[in-house]
Amino acid sequence: MSRVAVYPGSFDPMTNGHFHVITGAADLFDELHVVIAVNPAKKSFLSAQERKELIERALDLAYPDGHHVHVHVVVGELTVRWAETVDAGWHVRGLRNTIDFEYENALLEANRHINPEVKTIFIPAASGAVCESSSFVKGFLGVNGGCEQLSHYVNEDVAIALQRQYVQNKLRVRFHGLWKRMNATTDADEVFDSIWRRWNELHRHYHTWQHLDEVLGHFDSVRHLCEYSDDTEFALWVHDLFEEIRSPDNEVNTITESQRICSEAGFSGLVSCRVSRMIQVLSHSDENLPSCIDEKCAADCDLAILGQPADRFVEYCAQIRSEYAAVSLERFVHGRMAVLERFQEREVLYHTDVMRNSHAYAASENLKEEIARLRGIVVSFGQARPR
Repeated sequence: MSRVAVYPGSFDPMTNGHFHVITGAADLFDELHVVIAVNPAKKSFLSAQERKELIERALDLAYPDGHHVHVHVVVGELTVRWAETVDAGWHVRGLRNTIDFEYENALLEANRHINPEVKTIFIPAASGAVCESSSFVKGFLGVNGGCEQLSHYVNEDVAIALQRQYVQNKLRVRFHGLWKRMNATTDADEVFDSIWRRWNELHRHYHTWQHLDEVLGHFDSVRHLCEYSDDTEFALWVHDLFEEIRSPDNEVNTITESQRICSEAGFSGLVSCRVSRMIQVLSHSDENLPSCIDEKCAADCDLAILGQPADRFVEYCAQIRSEYAAVSLERFVHGRMAVLERFQEREVLYHTDVMRNSHAYAASENLKEEIARLRGIVVSFGQARPR
């Protein structure tokens, strides 16, 4: 007779400690059912479906040849009762410390009264995980250096999901404030969700929610310079709504969509025109250089990535390459060099004193190093271009 077990939890998020219990239980039982127990009265951080997908992805990576672990979402039901639906005779629980033991021992007694046929097995926490909990892990979000700490407690996919959800929650609040100040007549949540979906498209690697969050963060340092600060901020929210590498119509489609949003929100034609113009400026072409202070602030914020610390700039370069993965390396390198050299040769890269003082030197050094790296690749092709 096969040995079947259930391992319940909220897994919001799944920590490395949780996964240690899952793999340990998988070694002990013929069949393991991981149950994401959802209490409708409690608000979760990650959706149940996302938690399920994160656990399944981790299992697929850990067991590339297949496994006997099944992941379920169970809403408003006692796990010890649900265990009967899969003929489970064992209830798996993880133990980190004596506080856990006291709680789990009380839970064990309660479960015995409900279903005496289901036995409980405790799996001790992995070394170094005695203080690890979902709440503890979420405490790193929004703290300087916190993202780096997440890697000690959760896998990379979970860390990204946590950061994305944190940013989404933060930016939703910010968008509500903007929509209220602009006296928009449309529902802020609906508009935010439509914009957020664009920034989360799977083919994006740089032009993502991370870029949006960074650009808006930089805007906070120059907002006071703007004549129409809310219009400028909204332009930043929508400036890359369409980002298809092989499409020549990204800018046109983005402007069209921004005009639709402005019209439905009841904004004046002047607001829509200002936003459209800033979208053109944020293409950073030589034909659309910024002229007014609002356009200069927007352009500076979008190009702030060039003046970031070296590790973030290197990450940015890799993200750009990933977006152009369908383009041959040779073609990409030549095209990328042309773009970066154009920025390098501009007399003015940053138009505001705020951004010039904080980013210009780093941008100059980053551009110099990246162009040199790309030239090295060109030389390896045996096709160095004269300058």
